[in-house]
Amino acid sequence: MAKKKRKDGLTYSTEEGPVANNPFSTLSGLTDLPEVPIIPADDKEGEDAGAGTRGEEQSGGYAARQKKERANSSVRVRLDRKYRRGKEVTIVEGVPGTPEELERLATLLKTKCGVGGSVKDGLLIIQGNKRDRVIELLLGEGFRDVKKAGG
Repeated sequence: MAKKKRKDGLTYSTEEGPVANNPFSTLSGLTDLPEVPIIPADDKEGEDAGAGTRGEEQSGGYAARQKKERANSSVRVRLDRKYRRGKEVTIVEGVPGTPEELERLATLLKTKCGVGGSVKDGLLIIQGNKRDRVIELLLGEGFRDVKKAGG
């Protein structure tokens, strides 16, 4: 029964045993809890509803379509200073996908480049002159036709 005193004045015990203020200790005394239904893992109803051609299209078909779109898209990466008081931004245009996919890609680029940015009107805007790094990252993500545009 060793008790120690902390710097803030509180004492605590170092012995092993039941914890005095355990919130789960009251649950062990409850015996009139309702029965929880157990659903077997090999239940066929759940499989039939989500399986079949629709489920396969959503998983494999979507990834294949996205991969094909990335390979066939023409992505251009350019540097821009207009209306930004001389500050440079890297603009990525021609990226196919939904706004959610563009946000995900922008987040990846911003994280890997260590800068800020945004998505506006289908353009990915990355702060600073990061054209080479962005091109390298886009090629790594599966885009095939990625080129510098402008100067």
